[in-house]
Amino acid sequence: MQTLKDKYLEKFPSQTRALLNAAKNRMLAHAYLLYSDSLEVRKEFSALIAQAGACPNPLDDSSPCGVCTVCSQLATGTYAGLFTLSPVSKSRQIVIGEDSNEPDTMRWFNSLFYLSNIFQGLRKVGIIYDADCLNTMAQNAFLKTLEEPPKDSLLVLNTQKPFSLLPTIRSRCHIITMLTNSCSYNFKNTQNVILSLMRLLCSRQPDISVGEECASALIETSRQLKEEAQANILPLWQKRLDDAENPDLKTPTGIRKRITEAYEAAVSSEYLRLRSCFISLIHTWFGQAFELASGASIESLPNPEIYGHLDIKHSIPDQQTALKFLNKSEKLLQNLSWNVNEELVFREFCLTLHL
Repeated sequence: MQTLKDKYLEKFPSQTRALLNAAKNRMLAHAYLLYSDSLEVRKEFSALIAQAGACPNPLDDSSPCGVCTVCSQLATGTYAGLFTLSPVSKSRQIVIGEDSNEPDTMRWFNSLFYLSNIFQGLRKVGIIYDADCLNTMAQNAFLKTLEEPPKDSLLVLNTQKPFSLLPTIRSRCHIITMLTNSCSYNFKNTQNVILSLMRLLCSRQPDISVGEECASALIETSRQLKEEAQANILPLWQKRLDDAENPDLKTPTGIRKRITEAYEAAVSSEYLRLRSCFISLIHTWFGQAFELASGASIESLPNPEIYGHLDIKHSIPDQQTALKFLNKSEKLLQNLSWNVNEELVFREFCLTLHL
């Protein structure tokens, strides 16, 4: 089985070797800021940083073994000394919170992170996912933890927008940059959206039925994103929700309500993430189509994988038509940034391209 260390020595050799050398020389920083445009990289390399600091059975070169109980638990997020924070509010912000009892807030995270470890000898690890979602008050509240962390602890912040963080946060972290220069489009209905956009763009004659079919596909995808968000989040919250409703645990009514509201906010946050990915795919599709119409090769595109087996190079329209579609897609992004009826916006976008 390939370990995270092996995987990233192949994908990002210089960054990974630098991390492993720091571990070997006992020079790991107390806090890392991981900057990557890939959700997978942000999640997995954060776990690798944690493994480098916490593995109790390092190899001869002091690198994490990747297979012991601690390394396995860090990779799956089940390590007893792991404390995580991520955006779950409806606005996709990580907020400071009213007190340490409000889950998934900065005060809650700080309080947990300062608690003594349950098992002697475990290194405490704190990971903040999408740290750019920390609002200003939450960042300021985190500064004390960053400046005076608990003994034998390691902090990892990961982000795709490092300059959304305060300079005082960035300056106290060792920054690791791991850019892929591409986006990952991995929502459930990705392929149906791509096929619809292909037909919309490459139809040789204006055809209102093509516009309507594409609009229906985009509208249905948008609707399904809410269901997909719930399906993604529920397994992470199921135990907490079940415990809140368990009569034997006698959870106070106020706490049950707070947990339910936090779960609903987590679903809303995941929906916003998926929606952003969906809208970005539409814009990327037409942006790359314009590049192809302008003479670029498929291999030179940031996201050639979205075309897959499609014969896009021989189906692309002329440069002027491709530019018209790109301009309309940018207008679509602008319209969707407002509180509007998405069904009407998608229908207007598709139909006006085929009138």
